[in-house]
Amino acid sequence: LADTTGKLAIDEHTVHAVMNSSINPVGTFPPNTQDVWWRYRLKGSTLLAHDPAQPAKRPVNLEQLKKFYQQWYTPDAMTLFVVGKVDSRSLGEQINKAFSPLQGKRETPAPMPTLTPLPQQPVSLISEQVKQDTLSI
Repeated sequence: LADTTGKLAIDEHTVHAVMNSSINPVGTFPPNTQDVWWRYRLKGSTLLAHDPAQPAKRPVNLEQLKKFYQQWYTPDAMTLFVVGKVDSRSLGEQINKAFSPLQGKRETPAPMPTLTPLPQQPVSLISEQVKQDTLSI
């Protein structure tokens, strides 16, 4: 986490390696972001205009990527979870050692995307991809 936030190399070589990787670096849930239920659920949300499953646009502008990285990958946006059997006496020291060199803070707070409450009325959604009927209550 500290390396990703503080020392990520954004250069032609790194971007080329990521863009030409056989492994898709984007994971989404639900897996099909065009699913009719998911699209219905996003209705009225700012999330509707953004499809995370879209392929990355080419060519990549390195300056825009660096600016985005510096704006959004800042220490104040991090959440660190520590799980498992750890030595709580040295944990604080290890965290400070890894994260104290990081600098940066967002100028504007990130807007929180929200989902609107579901209406009380029943909904009927039809999808051509579904092989078997389902009823959800």
